[in-house]
Amino acid sequence: MNAPHTTLETLETYLKEKGLVTLNDAIDMAVRILNILEYCHGKNMTHNNLTPSKVVVENGQPTLIDFSFPINGHKEAASNLSDFVNLPEFQVNLDLGRRNYTVLDVTAVAGLLLYAITGDCPGELKDENGRMPHQRPEIRQKIDQAAGYRSFLINQIFDRAFQWQQSERYQTCRDLINDLNKLKNYKPSALPLKNLEEIVTSIRSESQSQTLTPLEMRLQTAFSGVKRICSEVVSALEEDFREMEAGYKKEMNRPVYNAYLKFNYRLDGSSGLTLKFKIEIVGAEIVVSAEAFTERQHHQEELFRTEHYGFQDTSEMEHAVREFVAANMALFLSKA
Repeated sequence: MNAPHTTLETLETYLKEKGLVTLNDAIDMAVRILNILEYCHGKNMTHNNLTPSKVVVENGQPTLIDFSFPINGHKEAASNLSDFVNLPEFQVNLDLGRRNYTVLDVTAVAGLLLYAITGDCPGELKDENGRMPHQRPEIRQKIDQAAGYRSFLINQIFDRAFQWQQSERYQTCRDLINDLNKLKNYKPSALPLKNLEEIVTSIRSESQSQTLTPLEMRLQTAFSGVKRICSEVVSALEEDFREMEAGYKKEMNRPVYNAYLKFNYRLDGSSGLTLKFKIEIVGAEIVVSAEAFTERQHHQEELFRTEHYGFQDTSEMEHAVREFVAANMALFLSKA
């Protein structure tokens, strides 16, 4: 009985007849080739001329042909490698002993991976615009189509594989195998698809659903009033100062909120004003105090105090905060 006929095709012919392969199939092919090369490298053999025409595909499985065995540890690569991936180490007058042929083979496998999912040869590692092979618009679009949510990972692999300097590329087959396995097995986090507005609404709803004590609610009411004044000042004056900054913080495990405003006339920080506000529960009262800092002076005062029970109207408190800001800014500007 005759054995079933098996057709051997080069990777080049295989892709022309059957079309581009899926990303996972391309990864499997690349890993199989890397395993073969890893064994050969361990025996001090390198291929040196790894192109689609030197990869034979049988039943979907690749193997290598036409090994160029090294002589005394190195050998000049065949000229048609540069037609596939044109490496800079063969464009300059570099001593043969300084060329790392193991890295050459690993880089060529990355080129084969790119070729299998896009049909494009890597060519130059940098084009006239400084773009690496996978960064060129026509190739980048094909990578996105092939890799989908894994595009960022395969691009990171190509980022390293196609570095100009040999020392910055993958140094061994195992290095690239490890990253290809991560690429194949990557699963995105199962995050719900919501836009920012939905997320904010959800957070606010969750926050509002939490049980706040009446004391906390009154404290937040006062704090919101102080924040409102700070926001007004920043909005009105941000174009008139070199630097402006506002910040807010709740102290952990204490009924105390803090807010601050910083103004600076000069970028070197030599002429600045900082206003700090503290909103706290003291006994049965809400107390709002403030501090003003400049390079030459510091003073503090209490701005507002009232019983926290039933506190809702912030107009008097906001007036006191606004007056404090205005008075200290006027003093600051008169001496700036």
